[in-house]
Parts: sequence; structure tokens; C-alpha cells
Amino acid sequence: MVIKMTKQKISKKIGKMWKDTTGVSPIIAVILMVAITVVLAATIYVWVSGFGGGGGTSASVNLAQTDYDATNATNNTVNYQVLTATGGLGWEDIKINIGGKDVWTGDATTQVLSGYKVTITSGGISATDGKISAGDTIEIESANANIDTSKTTTVFDIDSDTPIWSAKITY
Repeated sequence: MVIKMTKQKISKKIGKMWKDTTGVSPIIAVILMVAITVVLAATIYVWVSGFGGGGGTSASVNLAQTDYDATNATNNTVNYQVLTATGGLGWEDIKINIGGKDVWTGDATTQVLSGYKVTITSGGISATDGKISAGDTIEIESANANIDTSKTTTVFDIDSDTPIWSAKITY
């Protein structure tokens, strides 16, 4: 069965379609515009944030635990020597953590924090020589008791708060 529409009927239907002035309510229109703007902003943010580079830390430090103070029978001191340091790290750029507690935050050559006294020797912290370099030493002394050999010493890069060296304490 073939439906035949006259030219007049077709013209009438098209005319009705163009005369229909109803649309989306102003509230819905505003909500749609805001949603489109948010999606567009998020897309641009993700795209632009890809231009920032790697973002990770390229700094590293390698320490070796040296002999502890043999005259101290309580084993409350542990010493480390810097073997290598890369990325231009300064002593103010790192923090030292033992067993989950920050014991040094780079504020001075000697600092007492969380019951530990930490002393940096050799390069130290100064306006002219604040960089970590091979041969520098770190002495960590517990004021309260022996330093537990089950604990781990971790060095963090303060800027990225990522560990750059970690080792279990041994005697």
C-alpha cells in the first residue's frame, strides 16, 4: 500500500515544524551550558598537564652504614657515610626517617627530633657548601635507648616526598 501525500499536506507539515517555538527551559539550558563548560575545562586540563614533563625526582643518594661507636656498649648510635649523591641535592632537600619517625628535616647541622640527635659532618649546611657530597657523614644517636636493628633508616626527597634511599640498621 502506497501512501500518497499531496504537495499541500507536505507543505503544511513543514510549516508547522518551523512555527513550533517551544524549546528547552532556561534552567535546563544553563545546566547544560555549565556541564559542557566543566567537561571542556577538564579535557583542557588533562591535555595541558601532559606538557609538564616527568615530575619524578632524579635525585639520589647512596649511603653505607659505617662502624658504630664501639666504645658505646648500648648501641644507641648509628653512622652513615655518603658514597654518592646525584641531582644536586642539598642537606636542606632531604629528611631522614627511622622506623617511621622523622629524625632530621634538614634545618641545621645538628638537630634533635623524635628522641634522636642527628649530626651532619664534612660538607654540613652553609651558604657556600650545602650540597650532599661523597664523604659526608651522618651520625644518628638515640637519646632514650638502643637503636633497634629491626628498624629501617630511610632518606626522603622533601620536594617530592619520595624515598631515595633505604636500608635496615645492622650492628
